[in-house]
Amino acid sequence: MKIVETILEYNEAKVAISNRNVFVFIIWDNLEYHPAISDVVCIYVYIIDLDEIFVFSISHKDAVDSFSIDEINNIFIDANIIYTPFKKDLLYIFSEILEPKIIDLAGIAHIILNEKYEIDNNNILLPFYRKYESVNNVNSYIPLLKLIEYADCVKEYNKRLVGISYNNSRNFLFHNNVVIPTLYFLEKDGLEIDSNKIKEYFGERSVKYINNNKLYSKYNPYTITGRVSNSYGGINFSALNKHSGEREAFISRFDNGRLILIDFDSFHIRLIGDLIDIHFDRESVHTQLAKQYYNTDEISPEMYESSKQQTFKLLYSNDREDMGVEFFKKLIEYKQLLWETGKINGYIESPEGRRFYLNTIEMCNQGKLFNYLLQAIEMEVSMKLISKLEPLFEDIESKIILYTYDSILIDFDYSDGRNVLKNIIEILEDNSRFPIKIYIGKTYNNLTNITEDIGKLS
Repeated sequence: MKIVETILEYNEAKVAISNRNVFVFIIWDNLEYHPAISDVVCIYVYIIDLDEIFVFSISHKDAVDSFSIDEINNIFIDANIIYTPFKKDLLYIFSEILEPKIIDLAGIAHIILNEKYEIDNNNILLPFYRKYESVNNVNSYIPLLKLIEYADCVKEYNKRLVGISYNNSRNFLFHNNVVIPTLYFLEKDGLEIDSNKIKEYFGERSVKYINNNKLYSKYNPYTITGRVSNSYGGINFSALNKHSGEREAFISRFDNGRLILIDFDSFHIRLIGDLIDIHFDRESVHTQLAKQYYNTDEISPEMYESSKQQTFKLLYSNDREDMGVEFFKKLIEYKQLLWETGKINGYIESPEGRRFYLNTIEMCNQGKLFNYLLQAIEMEVSMKLISKLEPLFEDIESKIILYTYDSILIDFDYSDGRNVLKNIIEILEDNSRFPIKIYIGKTYNNLTNITEDIGKLS
C-alpha cells in the first residue's frame, strides 16, 4: 500500500493504473452526508491486476500533500474498467468522460446475484463518530491509516463482485449505463427550500442536511421491483404529502422562476395498454373507459369519478370481471399468460431484461407478479424518457429536481423561454404515447393546471 504524496508517486500511480482494471472507493468527510454536500477526504485505489493499493489524499490532515479533483480525474483517463461500490456517488467527482468506464458493484450484487449489497464494518469507524459526534467533517479527524483499514474491508467485500461477468446481463447494462447516470442527473442539483418550512414540517433532523439553501434527494434503485425509492435526511421525497402543507417548503431557486410539475396521464394504464395492444388517444383514459362502462359519450363528473374507482378495482384485484370492456378482457388474458410463463420458466422478464423469479417473491400470485412487472416497466420507460432530456438541460438554466414514478418536477427559469417547455413536453409525450398534464406554482404545494394553455407561463 502506498500513500501518494509527491508528483513522482502520482506519476508512478498513473502509469500503474493505465490500461488496468481498478477498484475505486471514495471516502467522504462524513459517511452520513449526501455526496453533493460532502468533500472528499481521500481516494482508495486498488489495481486488481497488480494487487497494488494507492491512496490519494484530497483534504486529510495527516497527508503531507494533497491532490485536486481534476488531478484525480486525470489519473484515470487511461484506466480500463473502474469498479466502485456505488457508481452514482462516484459521478459527483468523476468527469463525464469517465462515466462509461465505471461499473456499479451494488448493481451487480442486486441484479445479477439477486442479493443485497451490505457491508458490516461500521465498528471500525463507529468509535470516532461517537467521539466527534458534533463534527460535520468527522473523517478528516480520523487517522488516515484507520480510514485505509476501513477501505481495505470494503475492498475485500467487493473482490468477489469484481469477478462477476456482467456483459451478458442486459438488465445490468441498462441499470449501469442508463438508470444510474439518469438518477445522478435528477438529484445532482438539489431542491431549493424554505428552511423555516423544512424545520416546521420535518424537524431539526432534516435541517442539518441543508446546504446553500438546498436539500438533496437520494434515489435508491436497489429495490425488489426496480422502482426507485427516494429518501434522505428524514424526508421521503417519493411520498411528500399533498394535503399536509409540507410541499410548500420546496420553492424555485430563480428570482424569475416557478416550479412546474409534469404529470403523466394515467401512466400505468397506458403502459398496460402497450403490453396488451390497446392504445388510448389523448383524451383522459378515465373518460375513455367511462364511455365504455356506461355506453355513452356524455360523461358527467360523477360518472368520471365512479369510472376511476371501477378501473382501479379491476386493475389491482384478482377478480376476473371485465365489465364487457376490451381493455380488461385482454388484461385478464395477459395476466394468465404471464403467470403460466412464469411457472414454466421459473421467472418472467421485463422489456429491459429484469427477471422476477417466482420462488423469490413472497406469497407470489398472479396479481402480485403482474404488479412487480408493471413497476419495473414504469421505471424503465421513465428512465429512458428522462435520459433523453439531459442534452436539452445542458444548455439551459432550468433544472429537473424530482422524479416520482408518474411525474417530474422542474425548477423553471423564465429566461429559458416557453419553447424550452414545449421541447420538454414533446420529448416526454413520445409522439402522444404519454399525454401529460402541466401544473405551475411558486411552491410545490400551490400548483395551477395550465395544460390547456402554456401561454399562462408568465
